[in-house]
Amino acid sequence: MHVPVVEQNRQLLQLELTVLVYVRSLRQGSFQMYLDALTELATWFHAMDHTNYARWILVYLRDMVTLPTSHPKVAREFEAGNFTIQKAVLRHSNRSGP
Repeated sequence: MHVPVVEQNRQLLQLELTVLVYVRSLRQGSFQMYLDALTELATWFHAMDHTNYARWILVYLRDMVTLPTSHPKVAREFEAGNFTIQKAVLRHSNRSGP
């Protein structure tokens, strides 16, 4: 097996795991995990030549990092997990109840 193929597969796995962490952060309402995943995804936007995402993700991340000083109430709500909307009542489910 060629080394470039192994390296490419390793990078692809890293991207997939990062996307899974991003999804997990949304499902669990973990704002810090969300920011960490987006920070890691920012490098992928540049690598894959997604110009608009690459440009604006940095602005968005800066706004989110400065949120505790610029808008403390919003920052507390986000850190409490209120930065995403849960469609279902049950965790990790699309069912509305028993």
